[in-house]
Order: sequence, then structure tokens, then C-alpha cells
Amino acid sequence: MRRTNSTLAGAVVVALAVIACAPKSKHRVSEGERLADQAASLLDEAERALNEQNADGAEWKLRDAHRVLQQPKAASSPDWGSLVDRHKALESRVGETRAEKARDEIAQRVARRREVIAKSVKAFRLAITDLEINPSDRRNIDAARRAGNQMNADIDWEKELQEKDAEFKS
Repeated sequence: MRRTNSTLAGAVVVALAVIACAPKSKHRVSEGERLADQAASLLDEAERALNEQNADGAEWKLRDAHRVLQQPKAASSPDWGSLVDRHKALESRVGETRAEKARDEIAQRVARRREVIAKSVKAFRLAITDLEINPSDRRNIDAARRAGNQMNADIDWEKELQEKDAEFKS
């Protein structure tokens, strides 16, 4: 009887060891894969947002993906390590995207100001040409003065652009 008890106890210990070391349950693996798929989808959306220069949208998606990847069941997925690496890589691009978007916006504002200033300079040159043709005409003098004042006003309108874009100063 003693031998059967020890054999039975040994069999129970072996069975518990086999159960503990056995692969995860199918449900747990499928749950991990579901979470990995959800994280991959969120990372895809974040990457798409970064490509569209939407840093805020990408940041929200990355935050959601981080929450999904932090769940313990997500670590049971074979893709978990690559998803974490991808998350880190995309997170580093958020700051770069914000800076790039700011530079693009400044470049667009500079281009619009240059168009306005170019029109003012052209009007001033035409007024000066008319003044050179007939210097004694009061209307030409007033037109040149107005064109010069308008040109100066257009240049001074968005003075902060000169500080933000060194090329615009010239």
C-alpha cells in the first residue's frame, strides 16, 4: 500500500510538472494573438498618421498600442517583440514629424508673404518709373509715396517670420 501511495504521489507530481511546463492554453495564445493583431492595427494607423504629418493622432494611437502591448497576455504572441520594437521606432518619429510640420507651415507662410511683397515691390517700381518719366506731376509723387508705404507695411506685416526663417530675412 505504501508503494502505491508513493507511486501515486510521484505520478501526481509528474502530472503537475507536465501541466505547468506544457504550452499555454489555446485560448491564452489566441488571446495573445488577438491583442497582437490589435496592437499591429494601431501601429499601422499611427504610422499612417505620421506619414500624413498628424503627430497628435499618431501619439494617441501609439498610446493605445502601448496599453495593449503592456497586457500580460499580449506577451504570449510570437510577434510581441517586433511590435514593441516597432512601437519604439514610431514613438521616436513623433517629435521629428512635429518639427517637420512646423517647418512646412512656416515655409508656406513665407511663400505667401513673398507673393504679397513681390506685388508691392512691383507696384513701387512702376510708380517710381512713372515718377522718373514725369517728376513734376503731383499724382506720380503721391502714387510713389503710397506704393513705398504699402511695400514697407507688407514687409513689416509678419515680422516674426524673419525670426523663424533665416532665408526670409534677405
